[in-house]
Amino acid sequence: MPKILTWFMPLFVVTQLAVASDDAVVVQGTVVLPESYVSAAIAERWGKNPPADMADVAFRRFIVNLFVQKKLASTLPLESMDAVQQARVQLAIDKTLAAMALERRIEAQMPTDFEHAALATYRAFPERYMTPAEAEAAHILIAVNETRCDEQARELAEEVRERVAKVPGAFAALAEAYSDDQVTKTVGGSLGRFAKGKMVPEFDAAVFGRKEPGLVEGLVKTRFGYHIIRVDGLFAPQLKTFESVREQIVAEERDRARASIVEATRNEILDLPDVHINESVVSRLFDELKARNGEGNTTSR
Repeated sequence: MPKILTWFMPLFVVTQLAVASDDAVVVQGTVVLPESYVSAAIAERWGKNPPADMADVAFRRFIVNLFVQKKLASTLPLESMDAVQQARVQLAIDKTLAAMALERRIEAQMPTDFEHAALATYRAFPERYMTPAEAEAAHILIAVNETRCDEQARELAEEVRERVAKVPGAFAALAEAYSDDQVTKTVGGSLGRFAKGKMVPEFDAAVFGRKEPGLVEGLVKTRFGYHIIRVDGLFAPQLKTFESVREQIVAEERDRARASIVEATRNEILDLPDVHINESVVSRLFDELKARNGEGNTTSR
């Protein structure tokens, strides 16, 4: 006795579908949605990372949509199509088959050990695997705002900087009293340790342009206002350990190997004997494409 599936779903209700065999997910008359078809659709849709939070109802909707797709496809036999429609079907088939053939070739030719290549790359190009330069700094920000114009902000910033220059130990107290940076003013203006490129360009240049720690000469103006900056430490780039970047380099080497196989396959096919490109047809199709593009860009008055 055939199994009867009854699925109640928002927007879709499929009732009394007779399943002819265990690997048939949905059956309606002569239209069969086999498990292999569904598995292929799942792989195409989610690959190896299916959503962990997918609801049962969402997955059932996915299955029903596949069945609707399969049923619609069955209503349009190939012989009922014109040449262009048949070419579109063949194009879709060729794309799928070509992708599968290429994956088989890649699997057969892909090296299995990338460790040695990764280590060689790490040693040959150490500059690729350096930590960024870092600095530790503190600042006092005098902002330009609705109650303080640019000139007033600059004058106040110059006054505060003069006081810092005279009494360096007063930096934290002056930051708490005058800084408009609400995040850092209560911690002595400290920005902690940060990498080069993390701050706005003017601030970054002032900090990393120094040879040694100390109070930055003059004021530094950014879109936030005027800064009095004290550099507390400068840290040169360091070479990362191989272990810390091993997975990254192995992935890069694998991508390069894959790209090399793809390019070699392409060249191998193009180097086959008797490959002839009909330049006159190519030129005509290109001219038609340009003309169609021109028509699409034409606006009626």
